[in-house]
Amino acid sequence: MVTVMMVMMTAAAPQNNNNRGRPTGGAQPLMEYKFDWQVDDAESGSYYGHREGTDGARVVGSHYVWLPDGRLRRVDYYVDADSGYVPTITYINNYTPSWGQRPYRR
Repeated sequence: MVTVMMVMMTAAAPQNNNNRGRPTGGAQPLMEYKFDWQVDDAESGSYYGHREGTDGARVVGSHYVWLPDGRLRRVDYYVDADSGYVPTITYINNYTPSWGQRPYRR
């Protein structure tokens, strides 16, 4: 019984993985892609979106949201193998989408 339990514990033990999930065989180039989407709805007062793409070397993107206090928060970012995720966050005060102010809600 003791032998069986030791074998089961050995089989269930985490395996040593020195590459921590990274691909082996050197750096792998990124596949090129682009996407974007946005919600721009005057009736609900919703305005937010996201766009992102890569040139094969790094990912570049931004996402934004119109906040309840009237500011627009925008996060521009890039991701590469050396720096990881690098965001730049900006706020635009008193932002108004092209359709105007938020609808009045009771």
